[in-house]
Amino acid sequence: MLNPSRTCPSTRPSLGFFLAVAFVFVFFLPWPKAQAAAPARRALTLEARVRYQRAIEEINWRFRIWPKENPQPKPALEDVLPLSAIRAKVEEDLRQTQALEVYWKRPVTEAQLQAEMDRMARSTQQPERLRALWAALDDDPFLIAECLARPALVNRLLRSWYAGDSRWHGELRQQAQGELARYGRVQDIRKLSGAYEEVEWVRKEDAGTATAVGSVALDAAAWKEQQQALGRVLAKPPAAEREHGALASARRVEGDPATAGPVGVISGLQEREEGYYVLAVLEQAEGRMRVATVTWLKRPFADWWVEAGRALQPERMAADPRYRRPALGTGTVCTLDTWTPTPSPLQERSNHTAVWTGTEMIVWGVMVLRCSSPAGGTIRQATPGRRPA
Repeated sequence: MLNPSRTCPSTRPSLGFFLAVAFVFVFFLPWPKAQAAAPARRALTLEARVRYQRAIEEINWRFRIWPKENPQPKPALEDVLPLSAIRAKVEEDLRQTQALEVYWKRPVTEAQLQAEMDRMARSTQQPERLRALWAALDDDPFLIAECLARPALVNRLLRSWYAGDSRWHGELRQQAQGELARYGRVQDIRKLSGAYEEVEWVRKEDAGTATAVGSVALDAAAWKEQQQALGRVLAKPPAAEREHGALASARRVEGDPATAGPVGVISGLQEREEGYYVLAVLEQAEGRMRVATVTWLKRPFADWWVEAGRALQPERMAADPRYRRPALGTGTVCTLDTWTPTPSPLQERSNHTAVWTGTEMIVWGVMVLRCSSPAGGTIRQATPGRRPA
């Protein structure tokens, strides 16, 4: 009897078969292309941010002018800005970053940080200072974006979003609108609850001509700009003025109708970052106009942030490091400690900047509407009177 196991050929693949298949896979079949690995996201610890912020402050302090009149040597950075204050600033910057996302759903994007770096490089008036700041951050675009661009951008965005948010300022706006509906005529303007102020604007062909107390002198270009700004604001007075027929009786000074604003008309409610306001031209003559402004001040950002920031915690953030360091332009170079004298005496003003140096007060700038004056002066402690800057 035949044995089937000896007469039937084996059906199991041989070792040679496996070797042949492996040869085909290795040498003839195409392999999928390897994909480039995505760059790892970088994150800065709080300690690292504090360390780099310390380096930034060191550069800023090095470029800070020390008054020649001060006989004392310039103190070390640690004496004016301790490490605890630097840490507090870093934590504040991180809280403000978080606030944009928590309160407005507006997280800071990498595109915004890149644009802020580009703006700094394009607009700097001290290229050598910015170059030193970059060097303190190892010329690393990621560190420049996170430690230099982020704080400036976040603070600016946060203040802007807060200033225009009706959740915090809507009630004040309704109050102002209600008062204007009741006291919307110029003869009732002092009945409004906002802060009242009068300023006389005078056109001066010669900047050296002295002006009276309570007046602000403008050159021809600034005068025209001020008139145009007034014309735009007064173009649409509030409904209360139209109801009382004030427009029909409003007087215009002879001249260009595009720049001569109506007299005796309260403007509609305007808004700026610090508050709501209305204005009215009380008197206007050739080269002279007296303007009244009533302002309802919003709650200051600093007061709001004390409460809002307390609920937030500084968090460690990770970001895609694919930033590029922008080319550093020459900008409008500002030479330190150089001044152009202003021949006119220091005028009474508001919305200005004042800095006490220890020996003198530097008063600079004034703004009403969109017209600003760069003129200023100083008041010395030991010397009575004022001197122009």
